[in-house]
Amino acid sequence: MYRHLLILSLTLSACTGPDANRHTKEMNLRVLAANAPCAKAEKASIVEVDASQVLSARLPNSTPADNTVLKNERVLIISMGMRPTAGYLLNLASARAPLNGPVLNIPIVWREPAAGSMVAQVITQPCLMLAVEKGEYSEVRAMDQNGVERARLAL
Repeated sequence: MYRHLLILSLTLSACTGPDANRHTKEMNLRVLAANAPCAKAEKASIVEVDASQVLSARLPNSTPADNTVLKNERVLIISMGMRPTAGYLLNLASARAPLNGPVLNIPIVWREPAAGSMVAQVITQPCLMLAVEKGEYSEVRAMDQNGVERARLAL
């Protein structure tokens, strides 16, 4: 009887151990350009661009080595959209993005100026241009540091 309880206990602990959550795959990300005027979106968005266009362009805030887009990557632009002042910032939070089923969740840092802060009155369009490892995903979401979905793209 005690032997059966021991076997049952070991079996249940194996199902809930640290390996139980290892089913989430991660995809590699690279920043090609950050907080450059790389998008003309009015609202927050994600768009896919042709890699050949990126290769032929000199990107602001990038180095020549960054312009190498491999054939196993797709190029995505995550934009905050038009903003009325300076002080907005968009960064990549991690070089790895979790793939949950068909959804790729890109971790971003989304910063807005503090309420009442003194900022220049100028229209800005902060964005990130990323090289994202190709994979079996049909949707991309930009998730901020608070777990809020900021933009989505169906592929």
